[in-house]
This record gives sequence, structure tokens and C-alpha cells, in this order.
Amino acid sequence: MTVRSGTAEWHGNVQSGSGTVTVGDGVFEGAYSYDSRFGEGKGTNPEQRIAAGHAACFTMALSNILSAAGHPPESLRTDARVQLRNSDGVPTLARITLDTEGRVPGIVERQFQAHAEEAKRVCPVSRAGRDPRDRLDGQARRRHVMDVDIAVLGGPGGYTAAIRAAQLGDPRPAARQRHDQAADGT
Repeated sequence: MTVRSGTAEWHGNVQSGSGTVTVGDGVFEGAYSYDSRFGEGKGTNPEQRIAAGHAACFTMALSNILSAAGHPPESLRTDARVQLRNSDGVPTLARITLDTEGRVPGIVERQFQAHAEEAKRVCPVSRAGRDPRDRLDGQARRRHVMDVDIAVLGGPGGYTAAIRAAQLGDPRPAARQRHDQAADGT
């Protein structure tokens, strides 16, 4: 099993304090604060780290799938946006949107679409948001749902897969949540 790490250190109260986040053994280190997280202040924030990780993971998964199918990409680029919203009085990761563009010789739109769907299914970061067995101390917690729609645009020179509405959490009405849970047996 591969284990990756990150650390964070914080000094002071949440609104006027500040901290440092470190990825791995110092591959990245950056300052963060209340203003860099909830405003437009200088520095990084946890949501940027989540966005970068999701973009990297999905892009690698798609590259692997395309290559295994005999279509190694010339290039792939994924931009991820994490939306942080106030839900039930607390900051919540409400949505992650991925936009992927690629130059993949010898592939048609239908194939690219299928490979992007497969990447969505196997990407470990995408899977982390939709595991119905999410547990804490042996007790089942609220299920996380990740809905991702992919639209492919482009032609022989390259395709763009616009992956929309990747959700962490589920702000939809309870009736819809029950339908989703019943549909997959959870």
C-alpha cells in the first residue's frame, strides 16, 4: 500500500492567524491564512491542493487508459476548480469541476468519451468522493456522491472533455438522495 503525507501548522486564531502547509517531504510548502482561503489573500489553501491533486490523478488515469488502448496522448491538460460554499452554517466542498483538453492522434470522439468515462471511474481521487462505505470508527457516515458528466468537443486535431458537476457531498433534496441510494443498494 502506498501512503502519501502532508502536514499543516497553524498559529493564532482562525481569522488573524496563519499557517504553513507542506506536501510530502517538502516538495511544496506554502503559507495559508483565513484570507487566502475565504478571500483573495496571498497564499494557498486546502482547496487548491485538492484541485491540483484531482487534476493530476484524473489526467494520469486518462493517459494510462488511452495508452493501453493504443492511443498515447501527445498532451492532456486538466483544470480543476473546487467550490467552497457555506452549507448548514459550515464551509463545505460543494463541487469539483474538471475540464480536460487533449491531443490524441488516431482516436474518434466516441472513443475519447469512453476513455474519459473510464478515467472518471478508476481515478483514485474521483473514487474517494463516491465510496458508499465511507466510515469513521466503524460507523457508517453520510454517503458522498460524485456525479460527473463529460461532454467532448473537438475534432481530429484534439478533443476537449469538459467534465462537469463532480460533487463532494450531496446538496440535492433528500428525495433524490434516497433514490440514488436505492438505485445502488446503499
